[in-house]
Amino acid sequence: MTGTRVELSGRLLLTSVAAFGHSCMAPSLVMVIFGVISAAGGGAAPTAFLVVTGAMFLTALSYAKVARHFPVSGSAQAVEA
Repeated sequence: MTGTRVELSGRLLLTSVAAFGHSCMAPSLVMVIFGVISAAGGGAAPTAFLVVTGAMFLTALSYAKVARHFPVSGSAQAVEA
């Protein structure tokens, strides 16, 4: 870091709002499609969901790192000014 203060604006664009809304609805999809995936996948569905859970965990760690780097700027909806 160069020591200069970096701040992000808290503006939300339509694409950001749509992506945020989609990410809030996506977890409920697991409950709807689990039976179909389990039947079609021959029992590999639990393993697939464990792999995806790992990817989601790594994404959460990335968000935590960004939040530590820009502590006053909000979360995913913050856009660089």
